[in-house]
Amino acid sequence: MQLLTFHLGEGVYALEIFHVREVLSYSALTRVPRSERDVRGVINLRGAVIPVADLRVKLNMAPAQLTRESCIIIIEVARGEDKNAWGLLVDGVREVTDVEPAEVELPPKGGGSEAESFIAGMVKRDRRFILMLDALLLTLPPEERARELAQRKETAQRKAAPSPFAKEGREASSAPVPSPVAAPAPPPSAAAPPSEMGEGTTWGLFDADFAPPPQPTENPARDDDELAQPEGEGAWRPFEEADAWTPENALP
Repeated sequence: MQLLTFHLGEGVYALEIFHVREVLSYSALTRVPRSERDVRGVINLRGAVIPVADLRVKLNMAPAQLTRESCIIIIEVARGEDKNAWGLLVDGVREVTDVEPAEVELPPKGGGSEAESFIAGMVKRDRRFILMLDALLLTLPPEERARELAQRKETAQRKAAPSPFAKEGREASSAPVPSPVAAPAPPPSAAAPPSEMGEGTTWGLFDADFAPPPQPTENPARDDDELAQPEGEGAWRPFEEADAWTPENALP
């Protein structure tokens, strides 16, 4: 990421370039009665009224002494659908520098003053530290800033707290895993009698409705002599053409 560095007295500070809209030379400000102690006034920037805060006062320093290097950094921070634009009066702008996220260190914990809450991180450059400022907190009024800090603290504590299921998960993972039990084999299917099935055909217990029809069995060949019956009335005899019905033999 890129940082815009500037100085307040002997200290070097920075803001993420993402939030920096532009840098202006110092010009006369319009005072606003009953404004916050750190608010020096407002400026008209292309039709938009922008409040300007003395960053030294916001960080509990002595008020800025205007010089030729004094300038106003215009920052813009989005919060939801709203965008807050503020001007920050600083002693002078230095340069834009590239910083790797791994180079950013957490600031040391002090007495928990309001000025310390504006410091988001520290970057070491040329045997000195650059203090990164939180652009969002710089643009919020005191009441909203306190709520934002409380919400961040609650979120950090929730993330740091161990999960109540972590221990149970470790115990469950260390428990021996039972070996899988083989499923019981299905009962053998009821086979149909060989006489009711075709050759090489099998069917199960639930295929009764779809069982093949019984195949007719062939009778062994028999000689006509075995079918012969004693002659006489009512005796069986082969069919002859004389037995066919005709008009001549229909009448008595």
